[in-house]
Amino acid sequence: MNPLFTLDWDEGVEETDWDFAQSKVPKMMEEAGIIRAVHLQLVSTATIHSLNLQYRGQDQPTDILSFGYDEDDEPQGDLVLCLSVAQAQAKEYGLTLEQEVLRLLAHGLVHLLGHDHETEAEEAQMLALEKKLLRAIDLEGLYPD
Repeated sequence: MNPLFTLDWDEGVEETDWDFAQSKVPKMMEEAGIIRAVHLQLVSTATIHSLNLQYRGQDQPTDILSFGYDEDDEPQGDLVLCLSVAQAQAKEYGLTLEQEVLRLLAHGLVHLLGHDHETEAEEAQMLALEKKLLRAIDLEGLYPD
């Protein structure tokens, strides 16, 4: 287990095999230049809905939320991922759950670097960075060109 990447499950969220994340997320972190800790919390739909409303003013569930920290003595940030939303999206996009989770984690890591997707230019920059992180783990073709 990599001490810079940790994960936990909320009560009621099925604990599944996450060895793929433990091996691949640190590689994406290295590619991104992230040297401070990142924590992943797997949560229920109700929890992500509540957090999305509280922090983003969006009254609906979402797939992943990113909480970055600015101080050098703090972790890089926390990622909060809803497994049930990821499962539904994987099915919708024709991906495996592992592929969708890694795609979402790449997206979250780019947010932790301080990027956002409020404009088309920002979105294009984020997408390019996400693809770069996914290439670092030999995962390509998850986004339509």
